[in-house]
Amino acid sequence: MTQQVLVLICFLIVSGALLLIFQIVFHSTKKEREISPTTVNRYRVLFFAMLGVILGVLLLFTLPRSPYLLFAHEQPEKIIAVVTRQFSFALSDESPEKKWTPTESTSGIVLPAAALVEFRVSSQDVNHGFGIYDPENNLVAQVQSMPGYVNRLRVRLKKPGIYNIFCLEYCGLTHFIMRTSLEVR
Repeated sequence: MTQQVLVLICFLIVSGALLLIFQIVFHSTKKEREISPTTVNRYRVLFFAMLGVILGVLLLFTLPRSPYLLFAHEQPEKIIAVVTRQFSFALSDESPEKKWTPTESTSGIVLPAAALVEFRVSSQDVNHGFGIYDPENNLVAQVQSMPGYVNRLRVRLKKPGIYNIFCLEYCGLTHFIMRTSLEVR
């Protein structure tokens, strides 16, 4: 079962539960009755306690898988500097602070499979997106490319093949041509 199907199933279950709750509340308001404020406050406390427990459990399950903690104690085997500029990417093993000119080559990056790679992404003009897609065109990771700031994205590219990189932030009229690729062997 793919992750998208699992998310769809979870969404349908939660939506069904919410629909059931709304139906119960709708049918319970047809009867006129007196409700004391202490009963209402008890339900509110119970509701917020349940909500706190649910959100706490979700936080405990998702926080360790966040990209900031996933590879925090490992040193990257390869560091790739990525400089974006309308409407192209420049990938190199050099410092991201180096000024890039449009005549530089952006192809030829080959990475070892399953190696921890750190992409240091910055922009020379406007905000751009940096999205890495695996050989089956599934989004692997993404980060913003912003002028004056270097974002660090650590990722393991496990499958050998050609990984496409697209700009995921609309950056101008020819945004659609802003793409490059790298190879994983």
